[in-house]
Amino acid sequence: MNKFISCDWGTSNLRLRLVDKESKKLLKQIETNEGIAAVHHSWKKEPEATDRFFYYLSILKRHIDKWKNDYASPLENIPLLVSGMASSTIGIVELDYVQMPMQADGSGLLVKKINSSTQFPFPLFIISGACTSNDAMRGEETLLAGCNIVPDKRELFIFPGTHSKHVMVMNGIADSLSTYMTGELFALLAQQSVLSASIQEPENDMHSIFFEKGIVEGSERNLLNRIFQVRINHLFKTATAIENFEYLSGLLIGAELGSIKGNDIDLITVVAGEGLMNKYLIGLKLLLPGRKINQLDAGTALVNGHCKIISTL
Repeated sequence: MNKFISCDWGTSNLRLRLVDKESKKLLKQIETNEGIAAVHHSWKKEPEATDRFFYYLSILKRHIDKWKNDYASPLENIPLLVSGMASSTIGIVELDYVQMPMQADGSGLLVKKINSSTQFPFPLFIISGACTSNDAMRGEETLLAGCNIVPDKRELFIFPGTHSKHVMVMNGIADSLSTYMTGELFALLAQQSVLSASIQEPENDMHSIFFEKGIVEGSERNLLNRIFQVRINHLFKTATAIENFEYLSGLLIGAELGSIKGNDIDLITVVAGEGLMNKYLIGLKLLLPGRKINQLDAGTALVNGHCKIISTL
């Protein structure tokens, strides 16, 4: 069968893509805010008799059914690959992590197969995450599998997001992992802290001199001290609310990226969507001038990873 359904089910979002396996072409796609956290919360409100496993699958089936009228042949029995938080404690089923070091191409990942049924007529393959002795990831291991690995190079792969991940790879082996709560901390500060009255999100993605200032200061100075500067900027009218938004974003990304200055790295690859990609590229160019930086769209990496994994199943 040439088609399969690629599912990236993260904490905040659900992304479904109908993919042609040979060409990697996207035939259909759906993105919603029905992330694992929201679905788990809604399931807990259901009567106790509601089966958690089939409750989650009913969410997937409801969206897949929207594609039925677009195809003459039925979609039933098309394999469905799921990565992300679906294998977590609040996901469809909890799976153990694969211990790092591991193959970066995804060949050593744990994949649980669940046969199709009358309730859910799709063979289901759930991809587990990976961990070290003191850190863990779910979803990024699949993105990593979709990246190009350069032999004989010490590579750093950066996956920006709510919980940004930095994965080090040498000779095709992913051997270390670091997590930075950059996105979540920004949301908390911008929406629920005393700084919220000093911040306004711009209508269009912009990167002002305040963003660049934040990058540099976040990488060099005490973050707990610098984030209060957002409040001072507002009180003393030295920055607008939109400029403060950019400054705070820069501070947190700068603090994250500052951790890699001086590290022995041959090549850095950023795997992200357009908005975060631009922010991280600006930050890396400011902090590591002259360093070779590659970029790969996160959606492309995910589909590449899923195509690679499904070919082994």
